[in-house]
Amino acid sequence: LLPYRDAKVKFSMMEPKGGGDRLFDHLMPRISVVAARVKEAILHGRARAGQDGPRFLHGGIPLCLMPGLEDAYDDLRTHRFWTMIEVGESDFYPVDDRNKVQPEPKCRGCALRGPCPGLYRGYDEVFGHEELAPKPAGPRGNSFDWTIDALETLETTEPLTTANCPVEARGVTPWEPARHLFAHHDGRLVRATFEGRDFADVELDHAKREIEQVYLDVSRKDAPDDFARDLVPLRRSAICEPCEHKDTCTGLFAPLEENLFSRDAQLVAARLEALTGDVLDIGCGELPYADALSFVISRQLVRYVGIDPDAARIGAARARLPAGRFEARGAESILDDEALDHVLVLRSWNHLGDTLDVAKRVHRALRPGGALFVVDDVPFGLVRTPAQRARARRGGARIEHARLDTSDDCAKTLIAAGFAVGDVRPASRATSTLWMVSATKPA
Repeated sequence: LLPYRDAKVKFSMMEPKGGGDRLFDHLMPRISVVAARVKEAILHGRARAGQDGPRFLHGGIPLCLMPGLEDAYDDLRTHRFWTMIEVGESDFYPVDDRNKVQPEPKCRGCALRGPCPGLYRGYDEVFGHEELAPKPAGPRGNSFDWTIDALETLETTEPLTTANCPVEARGVTPWEPARHLFAHHDGRLVRATFEGRDFADVELDHAKREIEQVYLDVSRKDAPDDFARDLVPLRRSAICEPCEHKDTCTGLFAPLEENLFSRDAQLVAARLEALTGDVLDIGCGELPYADALSFVISRQLVRYVGIDPDAARIGAARARLPAGRFEARGAESILDDEALDHVLVLRSWNHLGDTLDVAKRVHRALRPGGALFVVDDVPFGLVRTPAQRARARRGGARIEHARLDTSDDCAKTLIAAGFAVGDVRPASRATSTLWMVSATKPA
């Protein structure tokens, strides 16, 4: 193959079907052996071919087993195929990656989870997933874009119902439930597509179809920083509820009039305005709730200390809240004898390194009966124009989330650290992106 300079040579993990499925144990090699041999083959090919020879690629192998060759992954989606049809099928269907799995909790938090193909379900059912070696969590974004690729005027002026649904009129089957999105407003229909590899299908599906964290970006910024003004919530239309295709269709979304971000911010502010005693704010950063903190500090209800490892942010925090006390240090500096009544982690939990270690440090530093209040965001999707997406990619917004924990993940960590968890408010279609967890140190 070396003379064929434009060739692409791809080594794929097998997926027995039909008769092969019935001889699964006999035919299927172990994934760790396949990965090792494919890696040897690709490195051998690259060494022989040099810069001018064929390209050597792999498919169907979890990326954690292909260190150094993650960028050599190849599948139908890398070739921009969205739909396919097989013998016996009556229509085109989305390219199906749902026959693969990223096992929980093994793959949770892996830095490679977004682009990774995972394991074939049949393999996991027979051999399990102990061969996987997830990569420790690295920087990740907590939002993704559906880019608008079609905008048209609806033919009907009648109110939309299940009977005249514009998605069903175009055919339910070609659209990938998580990666395509339709929204309607003021007589127009928008179609948008997610083309990235930084989020896995299960993550996209959870954000879009389970908790419906979908927003229209109405700003002109590189990255929205005032969610209440910059983002309009989109939620699945009421006409989807009685539809027979509800569970398989990509769905139809519509704007929500209520400002969920302002409402949820008021809930957090109410909690902060009830604080008394010694308060430590971990990762205070940009002080998203400065007004509420100013209220309790100015009335001498609390003795407030804000910490953040970023010295520049500490300087900005001092300027914004001069009555507070601020220190440039990380959560790992928390000492056992700090004697605190309250600890706040306000939209910084997913920026922390080892959350269990931080939770244990907080537990030791709190007085008996002391409280911990954690607030953070779930991953969410933005509907953007191509120009907005291009501007965001050129912008300087930093990707600095260490993980994408939910309220349940946080609660489990706090319980493991010895806390008694109280209120757990997950993000849902009825909320903004915010989740909240309250916990206390038993007296």
